[in-house]
Amino acid sequence: MKKLNLLLIIFLIIFPLNTSAEMMVIMINPNSLSYELGPSNYNNSPSNYENSYLNYDNSINNYDNSSSNYNNMPSNYENSFGINRLYDQNNMIVGYSVYSPIGTLNIFSVSGKRLGYVPASYNTQSIFSSEDTIWCGTLGIINGINVIGLTQSCYYRLLSNQ
Repeated sequence: MKKLNLLLIIFLIIFPLNTSAEMMVIMINPNSLSYELGPSNYNNSPSNYENSYLNYDNSINNYDNSSSNYNNMPSNYENSFGINRLYDQNNMIVGYSVYSPIGTLNIFSVSGKRLGYVPASYNTQSIFSSEDTIWCGTLGIINGINVIGLTQSCYYRLLSNQ
């Protein structure tokens, strides 16, 4: 029995189990969210500098967040076929998400256009638009599934950039 356990441990070290970071994208109504998750909470506000697209850590001008960075390109296997994919409720791939080295979560359309981001500040789980001061949604878990909840305008912006 000890040999079997040892073999299993060696097998798991050599062939680790894949953990999926794929997330489902859903449309949300910001008015239906609790204060803790909604845009009226200052921690979730785009006017909070920590959340602003003008903050270099969140900026598309930061190479770590840029679609010209190979880690963020659709040609990167993890983004098109791997664990970074985003899918809708019909299991259609609608984009991908990539963490920057400092922890900013970047959300891209299938074509590689950056829709938005979740700041690395860890004060919020809100999603903000890459190009303006718009609150786009929030991260969450529904029935054990990681979800990206987007407002109607941001949801359609993600789909239109395919």
